Amino acid sequence: MNILLPLIFILIGAKIGGFVAEKLKQPAVLGELLTGVVIGPVLGIISTDELISAMGKLGIVILMFLAGMHIDLERFKKLLESGSVVALCGVAVPFTLGVILGLYMGWDLYQSLFLGGILTPTSVSITTRTLAEMKKLRTKAGVIILDAAVVDDILGILILTVLLATVKPGFNFFNFIVVFLEIVAFFFIVIKFGKKLVPNFLKFGRYLDFRVKEGLFSLVLALIFFFSLVANSIGLSLITGAFLLGLITPRNRLGRVEHELYALGYGFLIPIFFVYAGTLIDISVILPFLPLILLILFVAFLSKIAGCFVGSLPYTRSIKAVSYTHLTLPTN
Repeated sequence: MNILLPLIFILIGAKIGGFVAEKLKQPAVLGELLTGVVIGPVLGIISTDELISAMGKLGIVILMFLAGMHIDLERFKKLLESGSVVALCGVAVPFTLGVILGLYMGWDLYQSLFLGGILTPTSVSITTRTLAEMKKLRTKAGVIILDAAVVDDILGILILTVLLATVKPGFNFFNFIVVFLEIVAFFFIVIKFGKKLVPNFLKFGRYLDFRVKEGLFSLVLALIFFFSLVANSIGLSLITGAFLLGLITPRNRLGRVEHELYALGYGFLIPIFFVYAGTLIDISVILPFLPLILLILFVAFLSKIAGCFVGSLPYTRSIKAVSYTHLTLPTN
């Protein structure tokens, strides 16, 4: 199928779906996801495509970079302890209940452990997009949630690393230690040295911008993709690298490039990601196992909410619902 036709349906459907969702007082991302379900598995208008998938990944990487750029690094580090506590509880409770559920249904220990592992991750991309739409991304609660989501991503990787290693012959705990040290080193190097190196890179980009059309824009995109690639090479998701780069990138050095990234992201690539994610939901596969899926979803919702609630209790009094500085999308 010509790639242009699916893109037409995706972009128009995403904006209509987002509009309807907001009219119903729901995040626009929900409308985009449901649009994918409708025009994909239900109506069969579009099918999964590697090129569209790649475009979607680029979109979510840009989304996370922009999200990180709107959060103060020092504040992020200051609230990291609270976010880590929330993440630990938000991982421990779903993992434990997932294992119990698996054993209750008669699964063996390994199957139950994997079910617990599957229930631990949090969708950082959907969390970020929802917080941004609610204008809560830069509130104290929003920063703690993102802190928890990043730590959750790391814990999820470590848990799945151990689980996958244990089912292989000759399980070696050394591999787990290596992955953990790589992640710690990546975070340390990015936050410690990246904050000094990135401004110099942007300075060169501005110099180049006067001589080559959109030189700074191209270099910023290349830098985002590089950080994402490095993060992915050590087992983290692409979006974690992009988010960390956004944290250390000074907004005042980007100028109009920030507006261009918003236009490219929210106008084109980001909707593609969420609609494409919706097309991956195969209704025909789900329906025969619907009671089991609903049970697992119930436990997933209950355990994640309960775990994060317990983890946030020590900080509840200090978290205010009113934003300190709302995220505002730039206007031309």
